[in-house]
Amino acid sequence: MTTKTNLPFMETNTTKAGFWRRIAAGWIDAFIIFVITNLVIEFFVLMNVRISSGTLFLILGAVYSSILLSRFRQTPGKMIMKVFISAGSGEPLSNRNIVLREVFGKWGITLALPMMLAIILGGRTYLPTFTDILFLIPSAIFCIIWYLFTRQMWYDRMAGLTVEYHPQSKKSKTAFIVLVTAALIGGGLAFTQYKVMHRIPCRLALYRNINSIKPYVRFLKKQKTSPVDYVIGLFDKYDVVVLCERAHPEMTQYDFIFNIVKDPRFINKAGMVFTEIGQKGMQQYLDNFMNTDCLSDSHVKEHILQITRNSAVHPAWTNYNWYQFIERLYKLNRTLPPEKRVRYYFTDSPVDWQAIKNQKDYLEYEHKYVWHRDSLMAQTVIDVMKGRNATDSVHKKCLVIMNYRHAFELTDRDPDVGRDNTFEYIKDAFGDKAVNVMINTRVITIFPPAGGLWEEAFEKTGNKPAGFDFRGSPFGADNFDMFPWDIAMSGIFGSRSPSAGGLLRYRDVFTGFVFINPAEKLYWQQSTPGYFDGFEKEYIRRCGCIKAEYEGAAKEEMAAIQASGDEPAVKYAEYQAETLLSLFLYCFFGIGLITGLIAFAFQKAQGKG
Repeated sequence: MTTKTNLPFMETNTTKAGFWRRIAAGWIDAFIIFVITNLVIEFFVLMNVRISSGTLFLILGAVYSSILLSRFRQTPGKMIMKVFISAGSGEPLSNRNIVLREVFGKWGITLALPMMLAIILGGRTYLPTFTDILFLIPSAIFCIIWYLFTRQMWYDRMAGLTVEYHPQSKKSKTAFIVLVTAALIGGGLAFTQYKVMHRIPCRLALYRNINSIKPYVRFLKKQKTSPVDYVIGLFDKYDVVVLCERAHPEMTQYDFIFNIVKDPRFINKAGMVFTEIGQKGMQQYLDNFMNTDCLSDSHVKEHILQITRNSAVHPAWTNYNWYQFIERLYKLNRTLPPEKRVRYYFTDSPVDWQAIKNQKDYLEYEHKYVWHRDSLMAQTVIDVMKGRNATDSVHKKCLVIMNYRHAFELTDRDPDVGRDNTFEYIKDAFGDKAVNVMINTRVITIFPPAGGLWEEAFEKTGNKPAGFDFRGSPFGADNFDMFPWDIAMSGIFGSRSPSAGGLLRYRDVFTGFVFINPAEKLYWQQSTPGYFDGFEKEYIRRCGCIKAEYEGAAKEEMAAIQASGDEPAVKYAEYQAETLLSLFLYCFFGIGLITGLIAFAFQKAQGKG
């Protein structure tokens, strides 16, 4: 079907633009809007204004398309793809039609409305970005189905407009210059960010809570208690203090933990340490090692490697911070009289690797112990604490190191909610004498708590270390977002947990919080020097017992270590995912850039540019 256009610069017959041509034009424009969004956000950052890229993208997209269509009847994407908007009846385009199509229809109902519904209907279970995408999927499906049946988008029909293809359009060169300029600006911005910040910051809602940081900054300026002083001060009121680790391999957290343990106040007030890592079957070996004086450095290393090579669950545990912690504690105890030495207890499920000969043996061990790790780890703490000698005035309280969810309290103390985490069992046993403390980290090592509000607030106050109770602070009032899997999975499997219902705030899950250093100071060291020397065959055998195909992977791993040595320490580990996600967005929207460049080059080759 052809129609006569009323535009003075297009006096030839036109046809309706096809689906893929429209998609290509839209993707080109999306790339340009994406670059503009990133530029505006950087301006907002300089003005101390917080906004997420999703929200700003929609606003700028509506403004961008409305102004350009009103002025030129085309956007750069449409110019390159030689399509334009026309009144189907041949009447002149009015601004009313354009606003109806763009602001109300495409950017409003199709995109903004689902995101608003995600927030409203999601309520406390709303997960920024993830929930938005879930609500956008039905909208996209509706638009595709509508187009397949009508060969027209619903907002075009509502506005009385059509999208037409005009092969003689001469605007593609101008649009090409705009596109290349956007590419240079976007690439330059990303490069500059990486050089200055050592990462490309992601501005999705997961990383960019738009609330004000002022209440957090005001609160932090009043805090005078250091993280070590805060944790040690808890022993004045509590018997069991559980620290929530960052990702296991992170090194600086163990500098902080050891600073607590070596403090004379801890030695006098508590005197006992439990860790998730370390299996109970090695407890006697650990006790003998810790009580043996005058060992040479080589013998100390030999004993610690024996311990770390026989951890539970995994065929090996190479993270250097655990090796280093045991070594430091051994040396600390050498400086103390025997009666005041810090006692160290392993809590993980016992395992005898020599008794595990095949996958069947490992599965039996897994069913018996691994599936019940949390209750078993908690029981170890309970048994030691309640079975200690009442006359021992030194070893009377304890510090417990648990990773991630094991240190969570997700039940809201509801007796009808099942216990899944170690701290929940400990809390049942010790009641108000047990507390847990969160070390500042990133959620699943990827995105910051509260969409970055906390990190920015600490940055504004010079990243000064601090420790404080969540209750009575703006930090504690934020929705608990450290365990998004619980909310995500509840929609599939159902759950009565207050956490799955999004009902918990940070003050409900943790008693306290310590900020010890910013994310850019963190580093991971997953290799203990000399760990696999003489241990290669046993490691390969264990991997094969867990799963047959793991044996081949273990052989490749040993060959790589033999060829290249141990893995080096990795800095900015918690920023890698953020940079990768940002690069993914650049690549995703960059499809529009590539599409535009290819289309323009093809037109030039055909002599039609």
